[in-house]
Amino acid sequence: MFLPNGSIELEMIGVVGDNVYYNFTSSISGRHNITLGCKDVVGNTNTTSSYINVTDSIYPIINITYPRNTTYNINVSNLNYTITELYPDSCWYSRNRGITNSSRVTAGINFTNVTSIEGSNNWTVYCNDTSNNINSTTITFHKDTVYPVLNIISPIASNYYSTDILFNISSTDTYGISNRWYNINNGLNVTFDGDELLSFSSDGSFYTVFWVNDTANNVISANVTFTKSNPPNSYGSGAADDYYEYVADLFANYTSNITFNDTIEDLEEKIQLEIESYKKEQVYEWSQSLLRFVHTRGMVILISLGFLAVFFLFFILFKKEKEKSKHLNT
Repeated sequence: MFLPNGSIELEMIGVVGDNVYYNFTSSISGRHNITLGCKDVVGNTNTTSSYINVTDSIYPIINITYPRNTTYNINVSNLNYTITELYPDSCWYSRNRGITNSSRVTAGINFTNVTSIEGSNNWTVYCNDTSNNINSTTITFHKDTVYPVLNIISPIASNYYSTDILFNISSTDTYGISNRWYNINNGLNVTFDGDELLSFSSDGSFYTVFWVNDTANNVISANVTFTKSNPPNSYGSGAADDYYEYVADLFANYTSNITFNDTIEDLEEKIQLEIESYKKEQVYEWSQSLLRFVHTRGMVILISLGFLAVFFLFFILFKKEKEKSKHLNT
């Protein structure tokens, strides 16, 4: 009679003095009690007891199913895993490789309300079995829920007379910008590097949306509406006289420091300085029109200045003669 933990009873027949063997195997770890009894032909019996220890040396197999080794642009708070083990006991996790650990749960129960941080995260799941064989696995993932910063530098919400309009934006992100693009009047999306000069051949209103995204695909947008038109009564419209009057009015605003010795290049330089100072007052396009006028009508300006010089010379001479005559009379 052979009884390991009272679970198995066997009858083994042998001759007195012979050795009888039985191989006992078990996957259950721990102590196993064995009782051996003998009986003779007349029914006399005797027993003896002993025990053996069965050791489980197989470690649990753990696989983290969420999160994965990737970048998330959402908050990650669940930690899911699977465990392969015949005799599982409990599991727990750590967010700092075992320096501090969570409370234990029954093996196989997932974790919720886990705190993740912006940037790199290292989460480790530990599990043991009933023989206290402990195994672990770690996952590293990146969390980026912060949107990029986007500012439109140009165009601004204004009217432009120039056909060439600069599209310029500034965009920053802690982990880097991935793409920049824009859309005009709900048309096609156009990818660009953040700085591009566009040509507008037609007048009208242009609703423009700019987008940028970061490496985690956090997308942010900003929009601006601007208009483009020709200068009032612009040259080539058939109203040349009105155009000259228009440009002359502009020119009068910039001639306070012009001298008779100024060349065309001097005029351009002075007007360009005025253009720079007036950019912030949104008259950049008017100044550009004025600069183009100087290029194409420079001779007219010089002739006009020549007449003014002659008039000024005659005025000085007349004044000197008058003073000389007054002096003689006295």
